[in-house]
Amino acid sequence: KRHCIQSALPSFIFCGDINFQKKAEAIIKAKTESDMTVVIVSHSSEHINNLCDRTVTLKNGQLITADEM
Repeated sequence: KRHCIQSALPSFIFCGDINFQKKAEAIIKAKTESDMTVVIVSHSSEHINNLCDRTVTLKNGQLITADEM
């Protein structure tokens, strides 16, 4: 399973041209599909939903939600 913690991916990853975005997302996806636990911090629920099968949402260091995707 892929495990990601949602809080807030650097937005610059999704600000470049489309080729850069695809390359960056492919690298991240390869890591999330490995056996390691990956921590992704992003403001984009869409990117989190595409990359993760489990999320934890924190606000001011407090657990808000823990969900299976």
